[in-house]
Amino acid sequence: MRNIFYGLVISIGIYILIGLITFLITREFPLETIKMMAFGVALVLFISSFPLYKTLYHGSRVANPIYTAYNPPDEQHQQKLQTDYESSLKPQSSLGGIFVWTAISIIFFTTLLTVLF
Repeated sequence: MRNIFYGLVISIGIYILIGLITFLITREFPLETIKMMAFGVALVLFISSFPLYKTLYHGSRVANPIYTAYNPPDEQHQQKLQTDYESSLKPQSSLGGIFVWTAISIIFFTTLLTVLF
């Protein structure tokens, strides 16, 4: 829920900032320019919210698999896996989630502005 709230606040701030910058540069308030710039910012935020380095890393491992010898499990390894699993279950507020909600709300506002005006 916090990610949605932060996303809405950031998206409204982005719209205000884009409107202010376009007004200072052009001395007008061109709504079409603001909508296009906001949509571009939404795309950049949406793309930046995904961990591309993980995708590239795991994709390269699939393309070139590395075969290792089988190691029998030990108690320390099982304990480490258990703590990693338990820490992944905790809800975490991540920057990627905030970026996704910001991008979704900007796209929603841009669509709404396009339909209304």
